[in-house]
Amino acid sequence: MEKKQMYAAVAAVVVVIIVVAAGVWYMTSNNGGSNESSETGDSYYFYLDGMEDLNGWYTAQGSDAEVALKAALDEAGIEYNISNGWMSSIGDCVAGAGEYYIGTYVYTANTVETPSADYFVNGSVLNESAGNIIYVTYSTYTMDEYGVMFYDVNPHSTTDANLMSTGPFASDSYSPLSYDDTYWFYLDGMEDLNGWYTAQGSDAEVALKAALDEAGIEYNISNGWVSSIGECIPGVGDKYIGSFVYTSNTTDNAYQTYFGTGPALNQAIGNIVYLTYSTYTFVDYTMSYDLNPYNTTSDLMTTGPFATA
Repeated sequence: MEKKQMYAAVAAVVVVIIVVAAGVWYMTSNNGGSNESSETGDSYYFYLDGMEDLNGWYTAQGSDAEVALKAALDEAGIEYNISNGWMSSIGDCVAGAGEYYIGTYVYTANTVETPSADYFVNGSVLNESAGNIIYVTYSTYTMDEYGVMFYDVNPHSTTDANLMSTGPFASDSYSPLSYDDTYWFYLDGMEDLNGWYTAQGSDAEVALKAALDEAGIEYNISNGWVSSIGECIPGVGDKYIGSFVYTSNTTDNAYQTYFGTGPALNQAIGNIVYLTYSTYTFVDYTMSYDLNPYNTTSDLMTTGPFATA
């Protein structure tokens, strides 16, 4: 789960309006006066947090998350300043006021079954989001050495909301976004196996198996979990195999910080996945791998799918 939140600190979220009051959400897909039509498109779900009376779920439809969020806020009568995927203000919450910024976390699983707050990671700008469940925080923050923003109000540990049991997670009609069936995988920390692999499949697990089969690499992968790739086996020498998904739906203006730790492969949003074999620490309910997309010495962001941007 980057200059990412430097670039996504004011990023907005996606299309859906769910107003939660006393645990009840009200769904609408009306435009509400927006000059961008949200009558058609995918459904997006946004949770506003750290915004006092505005806190809660919002939902709407749109061609992308920015269009949807604007439609949802219009319907709720909430003023905002959102442009090119960046959020400057929502209601009285202004990015840069004091030490507060508006940040986003995108849900990296394509299903709401067995939900986990761990699957929320810092996302890309709103109009490029690869997922349609987005948590928007107005909060103070810290930044790590890679430029990733960590907000003090976040979906992992500090929210007061019943986040994982309301909104889309309480819905029996949630639908994920659709993705191209061509997947790209970067293996790192695996010596001679390092590099890009690509294949088609109905999900990332199916595609990775196809790519490794084509390369003649043995593996043990089941139900989305990777038990081994070649001679790389989790638990050997304090190393594990971890995955990061690319949270943007475009490779234009690509940033390494748009990679976030992902769920099981068969549930991953998007179609670009980085796999590391590395030592790790467990921080903020998330596995933090010592070798990751942010500090890799590879030419990750100029090759593979990023070479055609």
